[in-house]
Amino acid sequence: MQYSQQLSDVDSNESEASTALTTSRPSNPSSPSSASNTPANESQIDYNPKAQLFVHEWLAIAIILGFLLLLTLIAAIGQSQDHEAHKTVPGNYLKPQEIEFHIEGAVAKPGIYRVKVGTKLKEAIILAEPLLEADLRKIKPASRVRNGQKVVLATREMISISVSGAVQEGVTLSVPKGLRLNELSKYVKFTDDADIEKVKSKRHIKNQEKIEVPSKHSVAIPRKGIRKKNVKK
Repeated sequence: MQYSQQLSDVDSNESEASTALTTSRPSNPSSPSSASNTPANESQIDYNPKAQLFVHEWLAIAIILGFLLLLTLIAAIGQSQDHEAHKTVPGNYLKPQEIEFHIEGAVAKPGIYRVKVGTKLKEAIILAEPLLEADLRKIKPASRVRNGQKVVLATREMISISVSGAVQEGVTLSVPKGLRLNELSKYVKFTDDADIEKVKSKRHIKNQEKIEVPSKHSVAIPRKGIRKKNVKK
């Protein structure tokens, strides 16, 4: 009797231990209840990469459009300032800084040239490289270029002369008719010992004239005079 009671106590203890193990055992992750919770948690941290790429594309397009708009605005401001600088309306407006004139005739490079306001006409003509036969006598030294002015350089008649003596090289050259002796230095180069005082005459040079430029060290040879004897009749 006592032995059977002990067996019943052991069975009751084993039953309690089994119940405790069942209660403390964690739930199986592969069970249907746990599986049903997994998709819900993953949907909370998931994101759409296509949506973010779409936003980045629009942001890049907006930046490019803004940059192009800024460049257009800068170009428009520059054109406006250039237009204001070239106004010729009287009053307080700025006058143009450059003007145009047309030159043709006895020049090597005829055409249209741009010069600063107030440029002298003789200085402007040099840009077109006047020829030797160009007639510059009618150009006044104080004359200034006018906007839109047309200049036609006439050609002077040429003559032939020979130059020797205190010059770097004896030459035969063509010079404009009516050239004065004191203007000879424009066409030939004198040596350092040339006696410039002897060629300062304002007389006109003749056609086929032979000109000898004297040197400072040259000695003038006096002409021998011939005495006439008085002959008694």
